[in-house]
Amino acid sequence: MTNPPYQTNNIPPGYIVNNKLFFSRHLAHLDQMLYGGTIQFNMFDKKFSTVNWKIEPESSFEELIDLRARQLRESFDKIVLWFSGGTDSITMYNAFKRNKLHIDEIIVRYWPLRGYFGIDITILNWLKENHYDKKTTITAIDQTKENILSDIFKTENWSLKDIGYTPYITCVPAVSRSLQKKYENKKWCQIHGFEKPHLIYRNGKFFSWHLDKVFQSTLGHPNFEYFYISPDLPELHIKQCHMLKNYFIKYYKNRLHEDFRSETQFALLNQELYLQLSCMGCGRHGEIIPTICVNEKKLLSSKKIINSPTENYKDMFFSGYQSELHNHSDLGLMNNWYKGRMNIIKSPLMTFMLNNNLITDANDPFSFVGIYSKQYEL
Repeated sequence: MTNPPYQTNNIPPGYIVNNKLFFSRHLAHLDQMLYGGTIQFNMFDKKFSTVNWKIEPESSFEELIDLRARQLRESFDKIVLWFSGGTDSITMYNAFKRNKLHIDEIIVRYWPLRGYFGIDITILNWLKENHYDKKTTITAIDQTKENILSDIFKTENWSLKDIGYTPYITCVPAVSRSLQKKYENKKWCQIHGFEKPHLIYRNGKFFSWHLDKVFQSTLGHPNFEYFYISPDLPELHIKQCHMLKNYFIKYYKNRLHEDFRSETQFALLNQELYLQLSCMGCGRHGEIIPTICVNEKKLLSSKKIINSPTENYKDMFFSGYQSELHNHSDLGLMNNWYKGRMNIIKSPLMTFMLNNNLITDANDPFSFVGIYSKQYEL
């Protein structure tokens, strides 16, 4: 928790409660439970509030992503780029390539078998064969290996740490902590392909805002840079918001209705529609492997955890890719991960969240109802 939060324009994304900044939504709600107050999701709002969102930047989208790539390269000694081969990551990757900018390290998190769940080994092989700079370190993260487990799980009290989590385990915390140690004497950043615009249509107008659940896995982790959304270049995000707005006006004229939301269109998981929205609507480049984006999103929606009736980690049931991770992982760390979840479920905080309609599932302490950031009229 950071207190007070409002000191610079670059306040990191997180939750504001009682003038305090939290990265953990659980800790933010705990502060609410103890001291009252409302919760707000901050997405660079101090800086973004100073910009006129109604005016579309004159620069093209390609010019702005080139500028963003150069900006990042000039600002850091070491840059690490997370790469999936999807439309977001290939577009930012191409900006670095087009401008002949060195990327110090590229991270690919993958599944070892081709066609197995989401991002598979084909992406890693493509990058090794086609990457333009032989000096770049390419780091492969096999998501079925226990080394993706962070040492955060050395204690069952991990759930009380002020850092963003998701309902399922990802490699982000472990890799972030590893990168922090690796580059501790350097000015460095890890670049992620966040995020396409989130638009809502109300009273005949489009507004831009951000949904917290999309960003939860990144909150509070060290040296994060969102490529498309940054207080250092707000014009890039404003540009893509206007591009998507114009796309909807042209192609969705008869489908626009009160409370129409762009994320519901992306969530339909239709391959043709997804590429139209991503490429024609948001300026993204085509994915390396057809359907990789839709398949990855389907994977996310399949991550289901069934709590053990005996509250014994070994008796738990996992569906989808989680079964692979949990079948091959350190039992001690995973047991702490499970106990941390159960500690929240049994706590007064869980009762508070359920009573205030902040979560949707009494057996899942991460089933949050989404919180939107401040709206900006386009």
